[in-house]
Order: sequence, then structure tokens, then C-alpha cells
Amino acid sequence: IFFRYSSFSEMTPAVTPKCARISEKGSCFHRVLEGSVFCPLHACPVCKLEKPSSAKACPTHLSEATTGTSAVPLGKRKIPGPSLVPTLTQAAVTSGPQAAASGAPVATAIEAKFNTNSPGKTHYVVIQHGMDGTASELQWLKHIIQQQLGMATTVLVPEVNEGKTADGVKAGGHRLAEYIKHCVPAGSMISLVGHSLGGLFCRSAVGYLNAAGFLDKVIPVCFLTLSTPHLGIMDLEPLIIMGAAMTKGTSGVDMALQSSAIMELTDDVHLLGLQRFASRVLYGAATPPGCGSDPVVKFGTALLTVNDPTKVGPLVAGTAHVRQPIDAGQIADPATFALRLSGGDQVFQMLQRLGSLGWSRFPVTFSTQEICPHAAVIAHAHLDEQGQGKDVCKHVAGQLQDASDICMSFSDQVNKAQNQNAAADSNMSAGVAQWAAAPALSQVGNSLAAYYGTAQYGGSSVAAAQWPLCMGVAL
Repeated sequence: IFFRYSSFSEMTPAVTPKCARISEKGSCFHRVLEGSVFCPLHACPVCKLEKPSSAKACPTHLSEATTGTSAVPLGKRKIPGPSLVPTLTQAAVTSGPQAAASGAPVATAIEAKFNTNSPGKTHYVVIQHGMDGTASELQWLKHIIQQQLGMATTVLVPEVNEGKTADGVKAGGHRLAEYIKHCVPAGSMISLVGHSLGGLFCRSAVGYLNAAGFLDKVIPVCFLTLSTPHLGIMDLEPLIIMGAAMTKGTSGVDMALQSSAIMELTDDVHLLGLQRFASRVLYGAATPPGCGSDPVVKFGTALLTVNDPTKVGPLVAGTAHVRQPIDAGQIADPATFALRLSGGDQVFQMLQRLGSLGWSRFPVTFSTQEICPHAAVIAHAHLDEQGQGKDVCKHVAGQLQDASDICMSFSDQVNKAQNQNAAADSNMSAGVAQWAAAPALSQVGNSLAAYYGTAQYGGSSVAAAQWPLCMGVAL
């Protein structure tokens, strides 16, 4: 049940162009129709260009869609070009596929769902606790995020998994997804923050939300985890792994990789859901000399890396525990993988598949005289009474703010592009009126007919509604 794919190439998510549809209702991310930058729902089957989703074809080719008559591809709507998409996605931690098969850029996650008439959007930050955790232990993290991001942000700490964390990754993720659908209004911005097992619940919830179409209705901003065992707990001592599987219910079995639950979090539905967030951020405890290790979640599984946990960079300015971000390391090198991580081929495949997304990885270090890093990364309200991990919480808030700023900046550029489209449509309509009044109308139609070899454009009897597209071909 673990190995549903015969090779790593099958595990790697295909870079499939996504529909370039952008409307007042948001962006569409369905797979494109062959020969188009739009999906079958939004592409005219004749000219392969944008059409109303409720229509069988665009207005000009509505009759041809049923008769099979060939038609000339006609330019209709401008979509955001390279001047928009790369600029912001480079500033973000990562981005999705940037170009369709035709070479035109397609909509990415941070183009999503902006109502151009809205003066502002509430940013909902949902924080999920870990194994045997409670909402109250996250109060410092909640307070710091709320204080730093301001009144436009609502921080939610659900209690739906309290006392139920042993039920399994799928059950915890489903409860969290239902909570989010109930509490986060459509059109809002949303970020997910998960601690320890809570990060797996968040990944599971993203799969449910993506499959249900909920991510089409909101703006995914930041997906962030702290000390989460993304690859399971196979790096721990065998007795600890066995104990988790025996005493922590279905969740323990899942994390010990004795079920397929965590492997299934790397299928296309879950990964494409993660891909829609403007940024993805990981925190995990490193162990340079003098620093304590996380006894629960090791460096590699928390940060999706095969780098040496004893070798990290300098501290981030203004923090006492957060180090400069690292990369994934040589994850394609089996020897390096075997040296750093345990778990065999299953873990290797999950690491490769998750590594196909972009992540910002921040090691955190706490001295042996400080509290356990697993609790300190969230400034655990009950275990970190001195607040040694508050600087980590402030750094988390900064990552959420940066991702939110990127989304809002992109919103401005998308709005500008939409306004340009509207102006272009207006100019086109004005031009049509002038051409329709010109005495040489039939000559233009005859020229087009001769050039394209069809009687569709011949003579002045062509309906006025068809001439905008005729002119589009001519120009």
C-alpha cells in the first residue's frame, strides 16, 4: 500500500499548465484544453479562446461548435504577462507553473480571487496544535501574530482536535478543514500554521479543501509549519517509534509510516493545494555545538532537507534563535540521503515529491541550558514560561506579513491588468462602430474572405456583432 508509483518520475507532480481564466469570481486552475491557455470549461471548442463558462462556445462560434465548421483563432482577452507574474513570484518563496503550452503565462496561486471593488480583505491565520496539544498552549504565538499583523488579521486557534489528536492524520485534517470552511468567509485571505503533528493536519486539510473547491474561493497566502514530521518519525530510536505506534493511536501508526496516510499527503491533490499558497515556510531545530536537539522531530523531517544539522548559518538579524535559511541539500543523492535520513525508499520518494515545491527552510537553535526546542518554537504557554521562543514567533509573524504583502501587491497589478482589458474592450467597441459606418465595409469583408479562404467574412451582409472579431484578425 505504500508504493503506488513504480518510479520517482511518476511521483513527481507533472507541470501541467493551468487555466488562465481570471474573472470577478477569481482564478481557475483546471488543466488547459490542448491548444489553448484555458480549460474546457472556459475555452471555446472552435477557436480555443476564452468563452463564458455557461456557454458552449464564444458568441461568434456558438453555431460552429455544434456543426464542426473550422474557424480562425481570434485574439480576445489579454492575460497577465511576464511583467506581472515573474516579478512577484520571484519575491515570493515559490511559485507554480508559469507558462502554458502555448508559451503564455498562466494564473498562479497569488493571482487568486481578488475582488477589484473590495477596499481590503481580512487575513485569517489558522493555527493548529500538535499531539496531545490544546489551543491554550498557543496563546503566545497567537498574541504575537495578532499584534504584529494588526487589525486586518484574525487569528483562529481551533479546538476541534483537542483530545482527538490520536485519531489519525486524515481524521484530524478533515476536522480542521470543516472548521476552516465554517469560519473563513469566501474571498478572504488564509494562512495555515501547524505545530508538530498539527502541520500534518494542516497538509491533510489542504487536500480536503482543494478537492472541495474551497481554495477557489479564498486567497491562499502562507503555509507554515514548526517542528512537523513531514517525512514521519523514522529518524527516532526504534523503541520510540514502536512506542508511538503503540500508544498514540492511529496518528502514531501514521507517523511511524505503518500506514499510507503520510504518503498520501504527497499525491497531486495535496501538492497542488500546497502549491497555491504564495509561500511555504518550515522551521526545525538544528544542533550545532552547544545546542540541544529536538527529541521528537528531527532536523531532516522538519525542514525537508538532507543537510548536516550541525552546520547552519548565522542568526537572522534581530533574532536570538532563528538561523539564516538553508536549501534542501543533495536530496537526489542516495548516499547523502542514507547518511542523513532513515526510512528507505518511501521516505526518499516523499522527500523528492515535496521537494518539487519551493520551501523557505529556517533552522532554529536553542542552547542546552534553554528549554526543549520542540516547545520553544511556539513559545509554549505552559512549558516556556520565560518566553524564550518569542523571537521565533515574531519571525513567524514576519513571514506571514511578507506573504500577505506579496498577495496584496499582486492584487494591485492584477486589478491594473483587468482595467487595461476593460479599456481595450471599450476602444475595440468604439472602433467597430466607426468601421460599421464606413462605405468600404464590404471591401474589407471580401479581402478577409480571400485571405482566409472562407465565405464567412464575405460581403457586407455579415452581422455587425461579427465584425469585432473580423477586425481582430485584420489587425
